[in-house]
Parts: sequence; structure tokens; C-alpha cells
Amino acid sequence: LGNAARTTLFGPGRWNADVALSKKIASFQFRAEVFNVFNNAQFAVPNTTVGSPLFGRITSTVKSSRQVQLAIKYVF
Repeated sequence: LGNAARTTLFGPGRWNADVALSKKIASFQFRAEVFNVFNNAQFAVPNTTVGSPLFGRITSTVKSSRQVQLAIKYVF
């Protein structure tokens, strides 16, 4: 459409932080992992269909909310 370039529409920036902590006590290893620590919303790119009523709107996210994972491992 017209003389617009292919990449003139940009989505919002993304920023993600993951953390993992582990502690070894005797023969046990305890581990905690947290994904998306600060629980930031990661929005998808806007709708790029020209002429659509949803043009330019962001209607979804690309990553899930904060997730926590715990583990215990026995080493022998």
C-alpha cells in the first residue's frame, strides 16, 4: 500500500529477568528457579492488517506470567 516500507510498524519492547538459586547441603541439592521475576507483561506485535477494525491494536501477550519451579535432588 503506497510507498511504506515493510518494517514501519514496530511492537513494544521486551524485557525479561529470570533467577535461579541453588544450595547444596550434605547430599541434597535444593534449587529454586523463577521465570519472569518482575512479572512484566510481554505484549505481542500490533495487528498489521490495513483496513481491519483491529489495525494497530495489541490483543495478546507472548510470554506467560511469573512461574516458580522448585526442585530437590539427592546425590549419592
